Amino acid sequence: MSDEVLTTASGLTCDHRGTATPAATHPLTVGATAVVLTQADLLAAGVTACVQVDDSSSAPPTKKCRKVLQLDAGMSTCLTVGGVPVLVTTGFLAVTDGLNKTPSVPPPAPPATPLSARLAAQAGQTVLKGA
Repeated sequence: MSDEVLTTASGLTCDHRGTATPAATHPLTVGATAVVLTQADLLAAGVTACVQVDDSSSAPPTKKCRKVLQLDAGMSTCLTVGGVPVLVTTGFLAVTDGLNKTPSVPPPAPPATPLSARLAAQAGQTVLKGA
């Protein structure tokens, strides 16, 4: 598993090909332009270009991803910026406010099948590591 640090140049995509684009102004950068990300940066990010359809009449309802809702894992245990852990790809687990359709598997659905849309992370760099 990789432990690359996430930056403003990293790829952050929802289950429906939408893109989260966090802004950050920390002094630590990769390649002089890609600023490292923290939890606060990610939670302030909007999601654009999500192709999920808003449909409150479906059962269960579906909803387009518009913002990052929570970050459950993916914070460095050894690299900080301003005393705050930076985000890394190792164990990264975040969800958006979008709602997925029920998985098309025969009942019963597997346990822990997420209806909240996940956010996937690709660091886009291999220079700075911090897990």
